[in-house]
Parts: sequence; structure tokens; C-alpha cells
Amino acid sequence: VRLNAVSLSLLPDSSAMLFGFTYNPADGSAEVRVEGAPNGRYKLVEAADLDFSTPTRDPVPLTGVTPPATQDGNVAVTDGSGHATLQFNLGTGKNATFVRAEEAP
Repeated sequence: VRLNAVSLSLLPDSSAMLFGFTYNPADGSAEVRVEGAPNGRYKLVEAADLDFSTPTRDPVPLTGVTPPATQDGNVAVTDGSGHATLQFNLGTGKNATFVRAEEAP
């Protein structure tokens, strides 16, 4: 999905899906909803291309997670239904960037 020069991608083997992405180009703030396994641990990874061979940031620093999901450093822990809403900052002035969710240890 390509939204306003920011794209979201999923790992082929990932059980997490990303929904409801928002991005503010003025300050770089972003939010996305992750749907995965109940009480699953997920991190966001950012890259300049879709193959993610050289991630720009791994993990993307989280600025918040909306309860009832929880935050453990830069890892989001989904609630009992497998949902989490993550807040983070992608910065400004990029032509394009790609973000995906990965299972975290």
C-alpha cells in the first residue's frame, strides 16, 4: 500500500497485518494498527526499498502504544485479541520509505 510517499509492507511469512496507517508530513508523526497473534510481540522495521536488505531502522523507535496493548522498549505487545496501535516518527523530507511489522523476541 502506498500512502503519501510512505509505503507499508508485510513479511511473506509474518502473521501480522498493518491497517489504518496515518502520517503527518509536517512533523513526521505516524500511527498504524497491527493485527497479529494474541499477546504477540512485534517491532517495526523501516527501509528505503521493498526488499528490506539494508533496513534504515531496525527497530523503528516507538513513541507510544495505545492501551490495552503494551510497549516493551521498541516492541509492541498486542492485546488478548492480537491488536495494537503503534505511534512512531518517520521524519520529514523523504521521497519514500517502507515499513513492515516483524515478530520480535
